[in-house]
Amino acid sequence: ETIETNAPTVSPSEETMETIQSFIDSFFSTNTGGGSSSASQDEAGAQGVINSPPAQGATSNNECPEGTSSAPGLPNCCVPDPSFLGDGACDAHPPYNTADCGYDLGDCCRDSCDPSSAFGCDAKEGDAYGPFGYYCLDPRYGPAIDEGACAAENREWVGDGGCDPEYNTAECGWDGGDCCRQSCDPKFAYYECGREAQPFDCKDPDIIYRADYIP
Repeated sequence: ETIETNAPTVSPSEETMETIQSFIDSFFSTNTGGGSSSASQDEAGAQGVINSPPAQGATSNNECPEGTSSAPGLPNCCVPDPSFLGDGACDAHPPYNTADCGYDLGDCCRDSCDPSSAFGCDAKEGDAYGPFGYYCLDPRYGPAIDEGACAAENREWVGDGGCDPEYNTAECGWDGGDCCRQSCDPKFAYYECGREAQPFDCKDPDIIYRADYIP
């Protein structure tokens, strides 16, 4: 697989920034039991519920290390370019795809990626950018990939539509669903699901033992 790296720089519009803030509010609301994000965080923090450590290299007063900037609404998220967060293209590696950064503000899971974002979550082979894949670590949109056990060097290949045998494991979410006809989603796949160069090789027990299983 070939990863294109010449993605155009996209400046987020006012609408995109509103969408990002909405996702931030939803992220904190879900993880603190509802209510407004700021109120929930303050209340939970007072009770000792929220105790996430600062991002790597960040200081106790939320200053970001050199070469990174803070993301609005995400106090412990320090990244090289905050505009990459929530842009519809999964930045699969840290510091973007972390809990502190809302898992790239939803970009890395199909169910949380915003289709109205700059890249629209649906890059296809032939575009000037991609693949981005869906290296989903957010436990709310599981089964999430086991980051510690899935030794995926090319995280962009997970969930890109093409079955990669080395990532076709439970720890890697069965290559993000790419290796089964029933779990590979052509709407989000960069490559054609089951293409000749990367045919289906379904090993997911939740699928292969179903009565309606089709190899």
